[in-house]
Amino acid sequence: MANGEGEEAEQDRLSRQRRLTQVEGFDQFTSSDQLVRTRRPAGVSGVFSTIHGATPRGLRVGRTDENDIVIDDLLVSRHHAELRETKDGDYELVDLGSTNGTYVNGRRVERAVLKELDVVAIGHHLFRLVGSRLEEYVDQGLITFQARDLCVTTSDGRTLLDQVSLSLEERDFLAVVGPSGAGKSTLLNALAGFRPARRGTVLYDGRDLYSDYGELRLRIGFVPQENVLHEALSVRQALGFAAELRFPGDVTEMQRAGRVSEVIRELGLEQRIDLAVWRLSGGERRRVSVALELLTKPSLLFLDEPTSGLDPGYERSLMELLRELADSGRTVVVVTHSVQSLSLCDRVLFLAPGGQPAYFGPPPLALTYFGCDDFQQVFQALSVPDHSDWSERFRGHPYHARYLDREPPEPPAQEQGETPDAPEPPAETPSQTDRERTGRGRSHAMSAFLGLSWLRQFRMVSRRYVRVLVADRANLALLVAQPIVLGLLMLAALPAHEFAAPAGGVVRTVSRAGLVLLVVMLGATWLGASNAVREIVKERPIFARERAVGLSISAYLGSKLAVLGLLTALQCAIMAAIALARSGSHAGGSLIGPPTIELVVVAVGAGVAAMTLGLLVSALALTADRAMTALPIIVILQMLLALGGVFPDVTDRPVFKQASYLSSTQWAFSAAASSVDLSRLQSLDKVVSVAPTVTITDPLASFNGLALRLKPEQRWEHDPRTWLSSMGALVGLMAVAIAATGLTLRRRSTELP
Repeated sequence: MANGEGEEAEQDRLSRQRRLTQVEGFDQFTSSDQLVRTRRPAGVSGVFSTIHGATPRGLRVGRTDENDIVIDDLLVSRHHAELRETKDGDYELVDLGSTNGTYVNGRRVERAVLKELDVVAIGHHLFRLVGSRLEEYVDQGLITFQARDLCVTTSDGRTLLDQVSLSLEERDFLAVVGPSGAGKSTLLNALAGFRPARRGTVLYDGRDLYSDYGELRLRIGFVPQENVLHEALSVRQALGFAAELRFPGDVTEMQRAGRVSEVIRELGLEQRIDLAVWRLSGGERRRVSVALELLTKPSLLFLDEPTSGLDPGYERSLMELLRELADSGRTVVVVTHSVQSLSLCDRVLFLAPGGQPAYFGPPPLALTYFGCDDFQQVFQALSVPDHSDWSERFRGHPYHARYLDREPPEPPAQEQGETPDAPEPPAETPSQTDRERTGRGRSHAMSAFLGLSWLRQFRMVSRRYVRVLVADRANLALLVAQPIVLGLLMLAALPAHEFAAPAGGVVRTVSRAGLVLLVVMLGATWLGASNAVREIVKERPIFARERAVGLSISAYLGSKLAVLGLLTALQCAIMAAIALARSGSHAGGSLIGPPTIELVVVAVGAGVAAMTLGLLVSALALTADRAMTALPIIVILQMLLALGGVFPDVTDRPVFKQASYLSSTQWAFSAAASSVDLSRLQSLDKVVSVAPTVTITDPLASFNGLALRLKPEQRWEHDPRTWLSSMGALVGLMAVAIAATGLTLRRRSTELP
């Protein structure tokens, strides 16, 4: 058995060595040992490229030819940064307003005086200051990746990961396998830096991923299990918008389209590029999701259950694609329940329930270790709740020492000048690790977003949202027809001339003007709330992924408010104009002029306010179904709180009286009542028993002393101040809902990758 194991291990080593020599641009290296010896010093990731000499006039770094140092990388801005010599002979680095930032020793800076051996990161390129020279290194994907003793526990003490370790070399393909509850997705989020482990270390080519996450996040691709594509868009459109979000604003549309075409060819999607995403097969959608992540040329690619729901043929095809991506110069880590294609992987990590590492190493040796004939038996063995201490068993096995206890080789001093390596940073104390790690990856990522253009993001997300709405033609037709149908139904069902003053004829002794106003305002509330209640929750995976690559929360929310606000305003204006066409009027409006115009404005306000409430519900809801369940509750509650205009006894009750001030429909009703002078119209409400009808020249004046007047709300007074105060309250409720939605999105963005 020992000889067989040794032969397999040797074959594994030779296979990995052969793949290393196939990397484009590195054919001169004949072994992984030679590759390591010619790579970067400690503290730098990437392969040495060239040396630049600093000059008194300085060095400008950017993407275009007019720079002193030209970087062919779409993550780099046109004019990215400049190195200037100070009067004291030091070198100062100045960021020139770049989109993706300039980093010194892993921290984003706008201006910094460099010290000897400081490392500057711009895109995939790194520069180390040695005397008056800049040594350039390029991260082309040939990176090592290690995790040491990762632990994750919940607030109630439950263990999700229990000292999980792994070690990957360049171009490795790792599968993380285990039954449900084994912590696979938790591990993936910890490895990617989205939810840092409470204890333990993750090293990206020898660098602490959590500490330098702001810089290294751009070299990490993450394909979540959920769909992160707008299905109404074509493949070309979806990738085009993704490229626009990730690349600087000075990257031209032609350059973005060129990069999209490159990844499309790499993934074999040329024949599907103009198809809508919803028309693709499951395997093709997964490929498009991978293509989206490859736009930025990540060195490290994570995928969470990419084969879930695929038939065996598509599953094998996708795993072969991931094998090819690793061979072309990336490290690939995939979480999977499937064991059919593990032979394609270089390493496999089996996790047992409770996040215990049961095995790490080459897939063939896993069968030997577990004493099983196939991987299905291994999976079944791990799924049995026998409370075995799998991690202790593996730590005592020689495979643990062979594949995990090895330290990565220490690179020698750089040949160019034989300068010493930068000193290693001090190790974190346990207290630092426990207290700071939980949100550290996120905080560095958030700080890295500061250079992104808010206006550019807002425009891009808004254009994409409009494109998504227009692409779904069936839904678009419903959006157009809905206000027209509602308006016509109201026009047919509601009484006419309720806002008109009777003159010389039979006077209706019970005014139904309040009922007309209530129905119209409720219709506007329905339109606004129904438009918005699903719009955030259905995009939660998309928002979470785009947030991780730099999408501003306010830009995203602003796009929803702008597009949905305009749509809702048009719908409410059309509905109100049709519904009130026969209502008439007996006086001018409170402020604008004709009361019909004011009523249309108020209906628009009611709809937009309900839309903001719908967005808040959508942000709070966990699923689109739950959001839709809340929709009728919203509308009925708004109706009950606004019934005071028709049935005063409802809102005279203590709880309803106070709660009505939080109802946008109630404030819209008050503004509308002010516009039509509802207090005067309802002064005849209680005279039915006194005089059923009357035929006098001035009936309203004659009934002033006869009518048993209601006690009208003061906020119904027919004057500009009353109307503006009601509309102001409506705007205030909108502002509160918008702020609450933004805070909810911010909280959600820290919970999801």
